[in-house]
Amino acid sequence: MSKLQQLSEEMTSAIKRASVELGRPIETHELEGRNATGHPFLTVPIPDNPLVDGVSTVIESCDPKVQHKSDWSYCPSSGQFKANIPQHDQ
Repeated sequence: MSKLQQLSEEMTSAIKRASVELGRPIETHELEGRNATGHPFLTVPIPDNPLVDGVSTVIESCDPKVQHKSDWSYCPSSGQFKANIPQHDQ
């Protein structure tokens, strides 16, 4: 398993735990937000872009076949968080 796949799985698990605690899906704009008591929704921060420290981009998308130019895709309805790994022609 690649590091990006591992990070995707860790984020998806953290999002699903937070959604259960909240009682509803976490919205995209809440991924780095805080709950009513001031604690972060997620115990794991969104991973940085490997090429630019301290920066990452997340796009809301539930279509696994669409490739995006963002670093990560997030589907609120499923809680799925995945790395957008470019596919190269061979």
